[in-house]
Amino acid sequence: MQLIDNDLKSLQEARIVSETARDSFGMLKGYGQDELNLILKKVIDDLTKILPDLLKIEYANKSIGSCEDKLDLYNQFIELYKKDIDNKKIVGPLLFNDKNQIEKMGVPLGPVVTLLPIENTVLYSIYALLIAIKSGNTLVMVPHPKMSSISSKIYPQIQLICTNAGLPQGFLGYMNNVTFNGVKELTASSEVAAVINVGCAEYYDQINIPSKPVFYAETGSTPVFIQKTADIAKASSQIIKSRAFDNGLAPSSEQFVVAESSISEDVRTQLINDGAYFMNKEEEAKLRQTLFRKGTEVSEEYIGKTAKWIANRSGFSIPDDALVLVSEQPYIFEDDPFAVKLKCPIMAFYKEPDWRHACEKCIHLLKEKRNGHTLVIHSKDDKIIKEYAIQKPVGRMIVNDSAYLAGVGIGSSFPLSMFLGGQTTGRGCTAKNIVAEDLTYQRMIYYNGDSEISSDDKNFEEDVLKKFLNKILEN
Repeated sequence: MQLIDNDLKSLQEARIVSETARDSFGMLKGYGQDELNLILKKVIDDLTKILPDLLKIEYANKSIGSCEDKLDLYNQFIELYKKDIDNKKIVGPLLFNDKNQIEKMGVPLGPVVTLLPIENTVLYSIYALLIAIKSGNTLVMVPHPKMSSISSKIYPQIQLICTNAGLPQGFLGYMNNVTFNGVKELTASSEVAAVINVGCAEYYDQINIPSKPVFYAETGSTPVFIQKTADIAKASSQIIKSRAFDNGLAPSSEQFVVAESSISEDVRTQLINDGAYFMNKEEEAKLRQTLFRKGTEVSEEYIGKTAKWIANRSGFSIPDDALVLVSEQPYIFEDDPFAVKLKCPIMAFYKEPDWRHACEKCIHLLKEKRNGHTLVIHSKDDKIIKEYAIQKPVGRMIVNDSAYLAGVGIGSSFPLSMFLGGQTTGRGCTAKNIVAEDLTYQRMIYYNGDSEISSDDKNFEEDVLKKFLNKILEN
């Protein structure tokens, strides 16, 4: 009976939050890009002050990842993000003709639902908030069922920041009672205009969401190929740092290392020097017994834990300075547990005779196993790099750099984003980094040159601002 009660509560809550988001969006339509940008800056400043406390609340609930690493990633990300706020207009008039008539309008989609995984609740919620504000859309957060207990501790603080910054009541909603049927009810609601699914594959595969865009973002299981012309020391250092960061939870960190046979021993030695621990067969067997359940399903207990914790839990010891556990595999087999997504600092290591065989191995990992949306290659051979760029089924390819920062747009040419599109894994409507502009569409306007159109002298932006202020006063 209790299960039924929870389900009914979740269904009712889904209807309430979707209707509230709809009503709030009606008020938000009056906000212009300048107003949204000012609000966004204030929200960022206020969020930055409380972020350490929010991360502590998240960590106290599940002890997933590293608060220090998450804070470091946020600080690097947000400094770049703030610099770009005023540089791009995506809502309101975007283009005028020589008669000062609007030819292109950026239009918000409407209420957006964000489905969150068990890891990185705070960081992913904040990024969803940033792009919702920038694009003029209201937002409903749906935490993982096992993280919903912290909703009432995190989201009310963020709601207060939003209203204090000038956003309408109900701009940010969230679900406390999260069940599968509740999520199904919410995402199917006619009040919801778009869904962002952050790595919740079970929702994507089991819930049909017609007539609205579904953006699927993943914590990628990224293959990295080290070709014989690569700077091995640099590649190794970047791989270990990336995989160990936040205990393997960075959105695009490397999980599979593929090295050419002629340099594989040098790569192996360098990886060990940088913090990799290559397990022997006995240790690997112990790890499999505890890490996996029901074949290749990873136990949630291991998500975001350190290599030291994982080894101790599995019954073997590793050096204190070891950062990443490595399983050396001769090939990929059907039930290979190390070929599945691992949200923890564990990697698989493969040797291939040449770059062509390595290319096939990477494609197998990416396509047949539906692993990842990103590929890394370390090489100085431009011909091989071009071949990889042509053949690999990924949305991002990173050359001679680590994935954990470059993938999200820090230090790379990719758009700044915590949501890395997973279309190449077979899910979602885009493969690129998901940004605020994706939550809008563009309205094109054509004027017949023979028609006469009268015009007054009122400034368009001032008129919009007056309407916005009137709506606020009415409420």
